Amino acid sequence: MNDEPPPLEKAHNFDEISEIPLNAEADFYVSENGITELLVYNYLDGEYVYQKLCASENYETEMKKIKDNMQFYLDQDTVLVNYEEKRMKLSEVELKFKDGLPEYPQLDFMIIIRCKLQEGNNVIEFYMESEIAPYDFQIKYHFPHGSEIIEVESLLSFKIIDNKIIMTAKKGDRVGGYEKIVFKV
Repeated sequence: MNDEPPPLEKAHNFDEISEIPLNAEADFYVSENGITELLVYNYLDGEYVYQKLCASENYETEMKKIKDNMQFYLDQDTVLVNYEEKRMKLSEVELKFKDGLPEYPQLDFMIIIRCKLQEGNNVIEFYMESEIAPYDFQIKYHFPHGSEIIEVESLLSFKIIDNKIIMTAKKGDRVGGYEKIVFKV
């Protein structure tokens, strides 16, 4: 049995490369000067579409489409930090392969929310469309050292460990809607 991927062909139209991921992970790093989210989608790609994309002369164009699509979806959600609306701005996108295997592509997104925390209580609120999770995902919030998490309101299962919140959803869970985190720095 040949474990090598098929030879790379001349790239074709990549408009269909946004398949449903196997899973996703998001890490929110909350600091005095803003919030940085590292969002990772993991895929199974038996057709090697993403590997072909890497070898394509259209790579930059297709990566820009992926970035624009993600920014479009980010713009559908509303984020408030201390009751002020803030924009989620996609800063970077990177295509990698988990463990170097071409059948396991991974899209990494870096998202920035510019805001200032205040001394004392702070509130982060997300308003998102409610939906059924199409895949498993985990979200971690990392707050500044010494922070106290006061309140979490979410449809997701969660646990608080020191200055972190770990939220999880399984495929088929109801997710989205309104989410609120109150914490003290």
